[in-house]
Amino acid sequence: MSDAPSRKRLLGWTLAALAGASLVTTFVVLPAEYGVDPTGFGRLTGLTRMGASREVAVAPPKRAGAVTIDAARPWRSDTLTIRLETGGQEGSDTERKVWMVPGQAFVYAWTSDGEVYSDFHGETLPSPRIQVMTYRTTDPLKGEPARGLSGAFTAPMEGFHGWYFRNLEGRPVTVTVRLAGFYELRPYPPPGVTPKGH
Repeated sequence: MSDAPSRKRLLGWTLAALAGASLVTTFVVLPAEYGVDPTGFGRLTGLTRMGASREVAVAPPKRAGAVTIDAARPWRSDTLTIRLETGGQEGSDTERKVWMVPGQAFVYAWTSDGEVYSDFHGETLPSPRIQVMTYRTTDPLKGEPARGLSGAFTAPMEGFHGWYFRNLEGRPVTVTVRLAGFYELRPYPPPGVTPKGH
């Protein structure tokens, strides 16, 4: 008997994650990152002062106050398998990203059979100027998770969102990323674009 969750249960989890991510975005992320405070919670807690000093302004989601967001396409799920060669050699790091627009969201879980450094971030297209936002890094050398992490994510801007992984082992390592939600699989980096170095 399979232990995999049913499609109905997975959809329920995805919708619950979307609702939770929307609330966190409205009450915390928008005031702290962009100085946008539709509820007044950021002013009461001082979060809006954090957003006021940002050098690069990224437009907030168009429907920042919405708890639900209509989707033009049905949700999808994918499993990305990434093989990283021995650490310290060519091919020991890579990036995997998906394309999203503001308000789209997914739940994720990545696991690795060895220690890896990870950098979860997003970036816009380079024209007129590339904007990069780091969401979460995990560095085993600092005692942070080395073999996996899971959570929910709501895109704050249009662009590519995903992970940079670097193998820290003296042997090949396989990373498995599972996604479910609203996004597109597009070639990354886009043709003619060189990703920024790490």
